Amino acid sequence: MMSFPVNKAALKAGLEQTKQILEGKGSGEGKGAKIMLRGPDGETTQPTLTEEDLSKLSDLIPSVGKYSNQDPKVLIMITEESEAYFSGSKSADAVAKSLGNRLNTYLNE
Repeated sequence: MMSFPVNKAALKAGLEQTKQILEGKGSGEGKGAKIMLRGPDGETTQPTLTEEDLSKLSDLIPSVGKYSNQDPKVLIMITEESEAYFSGSKSADAVAKSLGNRLNTYLNE
């Protein structure tokens, strides 16, 4: 997994998929490939991801203060809600409240 989604369900699924790949079970695309790491001495080891590791990562992500990637679903919500403000049909406060509710629902899924 190269990045961590902000959506809780997507995070859980991504971490589980990464665990399966590390266990050599692949991602459902046929045979699973094992990932091996080679140390400076030439010895190879297979990385693991335990249930405790998954739990620690799941607990850590909500505490991150800045995300490096943009979530397209969030950008769509912002665009949709801001249209009402720019067309004059909603105040900035009403748009902010509506957008906040939508984003909280999405991020808590």
